[in-house]
Amino acid sequence: EARSARHLKKYAEYQKRFVEAAVKLLKRGGTLVYSTCTINADENEDMVSFILSQYDCMQLVPLPDNFPGGRGLPNRGLSDEQRSNIRRFDP
Repeated sequence: EARSARHLKKYAEYQKRFVEAAVKLLKRGGTLVYSTCTINADENEDMVSFILSQYDCMQLVPLPDNFPGGRGLPNRGLSDEQRSNIRRFDP
C-alpha cells in the first residue's frame, strides 16, 4: 500500500514535466486542454493550481453553467470561481 501511494505522488511530478513541455510548445494565444484519467486531486486540482501559479500566460476558460460534470474539489489551492471552471467526472 505504501508503495502505491509513493507511485501516485510520482505521477503528479510527471504531470508537472508534461505541462512544462506543453506550455513551452504552446503558440501565443493557443489553448491547452489539461485532462487526466484519474480522480487523484494531486494530478487534477493541485496541478491546475500549480499551472496557474507558475505560468502567468495560463488562465482558465469560463465554462457555461450547464456544462456537465462536477466542480473542482475545495481546499486544493483554487478559488470558488476557478473551481467552477474545472470539471470532474468521478465514478
